[in-house]
Order: sequence, then C-alpha cells, then structure tokens
Amino acid sequence: DVLVNKDDNFQLYYIETNDEPFTEEKSIWIEVKGKDASQKLTFTLPKDVVPALIRLDFGVSDKQQDIKLLDFEMDYFGKTFKSKGSMMANYFRPLEGTNIDFSTGTIKANMKNGKRVEPVLYPHEIPLGDEISKIVK
Repeated sequence: DVLVNKDDNFQLYYIETNDEPFTEEKSIWIEVKGKDASQKLTFTLPKDVVPALIRLDFGVSDKQQDIKLLDFEMDYFGKTFKSKGSMMANYFRPLEGTNIDFSTGTIKANMKNGKRVEPVLYPHEIPLGDEISKIVK
C-alpha cells in the first residue's frame, strides 16, 4: 500500500538465485495513477518464477512528490508475508540517493542535476530471503 500523488511508473526487480544481479530482463513495470488516498499496487511475477529476493524502484517522473510506503505484502499460493511501518527497515535498505523515514514510510525524492533520482529500496538478503523462503515452501 502506497500513497502516490502523481501518475508514475514503478518497477519491481527479482532474482531467482542469490548469486545473480538485478537486471531489466527480470523486472516488472506497473503504471501508477496518482491519488490523494492510499492504493494497493500489485506486481505479478511471471508463471513459474520463485524469487530469492526483490528490489523496489519508486517512480521515474520528475514531477513525483514524496511517496508514502504504508506496508508491503507478498503472497504465494495463499501463504503471506507482510511488513509495515518501521519493521520494513528489517527487510529493505535505501540505495544511495534514496531517503526514507521508515518510521513514517515517507520516501523523499533527491535531485541531481535538476532531475529526480529514482528512489530504490534494496533487500537485506538474510531477513527478506528467509521470509520469502518460508512462504514459497
């Protein structure tokens, strides 16, 4: 669940083994419509893909305002893992150029050379990988 004020496109990257890099070939884009209320965004992985880890990229629009990440949920054939609020810091870390206040979920956009730097949450391999393993077994 997120609060996104401006139309944008978000991206989820996935890897199937811990020894591979995140690549465009293993990513999913979704179109996000800006709203004044929170909305649930759903990324659906390709059939037969079981991720080892995921990475979240929050928009490419230079017009995007601060984004509020309210919670994160993964579902695999009815088994669910959910994290919200400051607990998300256990599973994700901001990449350089990304500012997030995990206590409020506020993701602030940084600017570089007049352009918005796309905010990225990168996984903490052990805790997030362990939670993914629990729901896919």
